Amino acid sequence: MTDNRFSDAYKKSVNSVQLPENFKDHILSNLSLEDAPKKKPGLVLLQRAALSAAAAVAIVACALLLFSVLRSSPPAVTKDMHFRISSATNLAQVGGAKVSFLNSEGEYLKDENGNTLTAYTDEKGRVTAKLPQEEALQIEVTAEGFIPFVGNASENIYVCPKMTEDTYRAVLTWTEDCDLDAFLTLTTEDKTEKLHYFKSDILNAQGEVLAALDTDSSAPHSPETVTFRGDCQGVWRLSVGSYSSLKDENSLPLAQSGATLTLYKGSSLVGEYSIDALSKGNVWRVLEIENGELRVTDTTYSVSAMTDIN
Repeated sequence: MTDNRFSDAYKKSVNSVQLPENFKDHILSNLSLEDAPKKKPGLVLLQRAALSAAAAVAIVACALLLFSVLRSSPPAVTKDMHFRISSATNLAQVGGAKVSFLNSEGEYLKDENGNTLTAYTDEKGRVTAKLPQEEALQIEVTAEGFIPFVGNASENIYVCPKMTEDTYRAVLTWTEDCDLDAFLTLTTEDKTEKLHYFKSDILNAQGEVLAALDTDSSAPHSPETVTFRGDCQGVWRLSVGSYSSLKDENSLPLAQSGATLTLYKGSSLVGEYSIDALSKGNVWRVLEIENGELRVTDTTYSVSAMTDIN
């Protein structure tokens, strides 16, 4: 028979021991403190300084990365644009013309080096330039013997040759599909003479040319040009008639033709006049010049024949 007295007494002694609460956590905490190395105050300060320096380096690196991304952002979309520069009096191409480009605020466009973006026409008056695709552009043209031109960029640009100081030139253009005609009349004390598409000159008594139809056009985007002397006595009246409306009453009204008349004198621009899109009639009287005095009339009326324009 086995004697269990010793084992029973041992169990009672072990069970009678009272351990503190959370003794395991307490022991583990003490072990961690004993194993950890002792840190000196100076070392702590150095570690904090190192962390601050590392943070500063990280901030600078992020800033440089952002700047690099901004600098490497894709450039503005561009496209090749083609232009042809011609004379408004005979449609001859103008070679060697200097062409510059302006934005909607009238500022010159610059290249990647900050220089004004310019180009020159070849012997056929053609020029190609790489320009911002979305930019609202104007074009400036200067050429020897021609009045400087500034206007909306379009495929065909017409420039006006310089004249004597007492000479006027009117350039009629339009944008829509119709046939317009320039009409010029000279009214003196005893008569009125007319210049239009089937009578291309007005002469004085000595046979000298007082006015001439330089170019006649029957389609948009091509000029109809009239040149006349301003030193003669009488009243010049400059009008625009819609030949299309006389041929077909269902044709595009004159007011919707996009007609513009540009007037030059000598070596300078006098003014540019556009028809009112709300006006009525098939004749637009643009201006009068009497003894060198310009009056902008800007009125419209209707006729049954172009010969009735006065």
